[in-house]
Amino acid sequence: MRNHAWPPLVYVFGNAVTSVITADASLMRTYAAMVSDRMLRERHLATILAEFTATRVHLEELFGESLESQRPILTRSIALRSAGLRPLHLEQIRLLTEWRLAQQQGDVAAEAELLHRLLLIVNAIAGGLGTTG
Repeated sequence: MRNHAWPPLVYVFGNAVTSVITADASLMRTYAAMVSDRMLRERHLATILAEFTATRVHLEELFGESLESQRPILTRSIALRSAGLRPLHLEQIRLLTEWRLAQQQGDVAAEAELLHRLLLIVNAIAGGLGTTG
C-alpha cells in the first residue's frame, strides 16, 4: 500500500498484518488436535491453514514486501515472547480438556474452578501477545 491510500483502509490492512504475524500455524495444529473427529479436524484445519497462507501472500503482494519487513519490531517482539507463550498455550489446552470433561460429567464446582483458571490463562496469553485477549 502506498502513502496516498485511504487511511482507514491502511489501518484495516495494518491490523490484518499484525494478526497474521502474531498467528502461529504450529499452535493452530496443536489446538486443532483437541477435535476428536479426525476427518472434521483435518478438513477444517486444512481450510484454515490454506486461508492463513493465502492471506499472508496477498498482504505481502499488497504491501510489496514481507510482513516481517513491514513490522520488524513486532516480529522481534513475537520471537522473544514465543518461548514463554508456548507453555501457556499448552496449559490452556490442558485446562480446556479438563473443563470439557467436567462439563460432560456435570461437575459444576470443577467446571467453575477450571473456567476461572482458563480466563487467567487467556489474559496471560493476551498480555504476552500484547493484544486484548
